[in-house]
Amino acid sequence: MENDVLFASKVANLRRLYQEGSYSDLLKMAVRDREVISNDVEALNLTGLAHGALGQLDNAITAFQRAIELEPNRYDLFNNFGTVLIDNGNVLHAEKLFKRAISIRRDYPEGWTNLGNSLKKQSQLGNAIAAYKFALSVDSKFVPALINIGLAFAEDQQFEFAENALASAVEQKPNDPRCLNNLGMVLLKQDKLDESAQAFEKALEINPNDTEIQLQLGNIYFRSGKRQVAAKFFEKILSKEPDRLDVLITLGMAHQLSGDLDMAAETYQAAIAINPSDPLAYNNLGTVFQKLGDFESARRAFETAIEVDTEYLDAFFNLGLLLKKTGYFEAAITCLKKFISGNPEHIEALCTLGNCLRELGDFTAAGLILDQALALDNHSAEAKCNKALLLLTQGDFEKGLFLYESRKTIGFPVVSPADPKRAWDGQASLNGKMILVIEEQGLGDIIQFARYISLLEIAGANITFQVQKKLHKLLGSLKCNVRLVHERPLNLDYDFEIALLSLPFLFNTTLKSIPQQLEYLYACPKKIAFWNKKFSKKFKIGICWQGSKSEIDYGRSFPLYYFEDLASLPNVELINLHKGAGEKQLAGISFKVTSLGDEFDGGSDALVDTAAVMSICDLIITSDTVIAHLAGALGRHTWVLLKSVPDWRWMLETNKTYWYPSVVLYRQRERGDWHSVFAKIKTDLSNYLEMRGLLE
Repeated sequence: MENDVLFASKVANLRRLYQEGSYSDLLKMAVRDREVISNDVEALNLTGLAHGALGQLDNAITAFQRAIELEPNRYDLFNNFGTVLIDNGNVLHAEKLFKRAISIRRDYPEGWTNLGNSLKKQSQLGNAIAAYKFALSVDSKFVPALINIGLAFAEDQQFEFAENALASAVEQKPNDPRCLNNLGMVLLKQDKLDESAQAFEKALEINPNDTEIQLQLGNIYFRSGKRQVAAKFFEKILSKEPDRLDVLITLGMAHQLSGDLDMAAETYQAAIAINPSDPLAYNNLGTVFQKLGDFESARRAFETAIEVDTEYLDAFFNLGLLLKKTGYFEAAITCLKKFISGNPEHIEALCTLGNCLRELGDFTAAGLILDQALALDNHSAEAKCNKALLLLTQGDFEKGLFLYESRKTIGFPVVSPADPKRAWDGQASLNGKMILVIEEQGLGDIIQFARYISLLEIAGANITFQVQKKLHKLLGSLKCNVRLVHERPLNLDYDFEIALLSLPFLFNTTLKSIPQQLEYLYACPKKIAFWNKKFSKKFKIGICWQGSKSEIDYGRSFPLYYFEDLASLPNVELINLHKGAGEKQLAGISFKVTSLGDEFDGGSDALVDTAAVMSICDLIITSDTVIAHLAGALGRHTWVLLKSVPDWRWMLETNKTYWYPSVVLYRQRERGDWHSVFAKIKTDLSNYLEMRGLLE
């Protein structure tokens, strides 16, 4: 009797050690009491499990085989033996043992669940799910079966069933992190980000230091746009694991998308310090530098990404975009072709390549590339819009204006599309109808296409033009009845709406039908009288050399110093019409340019002083910017200097423009060669002045 009590105590100690995970201590105790334990089934069962947990498969097999020899109908021995084998990779033998267990006891949910696990490991998902279902038919609340059938359903893309099973597991064990984590993962796979976050947040309450849960939450909040919340989770992980490269890079992305570019750059640089051979960190760092306007550093970062991994195609793409943005079109083409070799259906890359070819004047190749993009996706607004610009540049208004309507779906570059329900289609009668015209794109575009307002009036429309307030005074000089507003009037119900640059298409504009007027905007007489007192009696030339600093202006502007030879001509006064970026160049020149001070367009009304001074000038010489359009709309004698492949509205070759009868075009014959353009201008200006008797 005393021996039985002692023996039972030893077995109980073995069980306690197993439950505590003290497998080595359990086995030491088993060795000490080998003679007693070697004939006890439960002791052998526990030692077999302990050997299995420590990876001592041969010893585990010996223990289970002895236990089964002593008690061949004990189903849990077969089940436990099978779990040890499956954990050590012997799936087929484990499957046989699980089947033996459930043959002894049919209503054994653990055996059915483990059988399902062995089948799932053999990619027999259907059979595995059937086994889990049988386990649940025995016990519908058996959590291991609920978890595993949920995971099997998820693997089989049956997410609704997976979610239901795992939600049931959470109901049974609401504080089990494994249940919550698995439910969170399945919800995440269904893009149910809020519900997934709730599951992981609950799991984190139970295990507040679990970095993998923190990582999941960080990724979820990142995806849902809550980048600052995501960053806090990533920072918690890095406080404990500062060398987690994946977390550093994702943290950098969170900072970047939150607009904290300096912190993003610092984070990517920390990632590079840990692993200088990671191309992703260099690539992302390059995108940050580019947004910061540090193009040289961006280029170096992209090039380094390519150096560490010559097949990292994303870096080729980003470098190609940067090179295109900064005017290195040949190099951009090389990068983009490399990227496209691995991503032949990438629409943006194809469009960018087409645009580079267009900039180099290879219109045939550009057209073929853009057609390739359209063949891949004939609904691509980006491809349509870029093909439109190519066609319009070549003078094909019929096809080009039709495709240009696609700009409204991609905001190219700034478009407020009309309400689709009220959009005028060009066919419906406008007689007696109210139409709202909505401005779009830049100031030059507004000025150029304001001419179409008069066509709406001729069609009998009652017109409201929604346009930025600073242009109201200038556009108020239009010789037609139009109401100018800066925001949509809420008290008026319009019959039709239309975006401004859709009017050429809807009026079926061709080169021959462009509304041509010598002038359709007019300067304020009082402003003209005011500024007229400021100037000499010399031949007055209003000049502008630069537009905005945006990408669209690349190649259009030129340095102010090119005007020096013109300033040297007798009886000439150069008058600065430019305000903004590039104005600082005035301090670095050695020739005289008349500047008009802070009062020049210093008020809330844009370009009204510019229009008045233009009306006083004998000639305007300008780059392709709003000054060119305003001068043309005023009917002023104007020379516009264009890069070799200009904006579409100036088209190609001719020195005249269909848009402005008073404008003469001076084109680069070689890309970037402004010297020859100004040499031609000096010759023509000298001849013009001589004809007017102004040369001494």
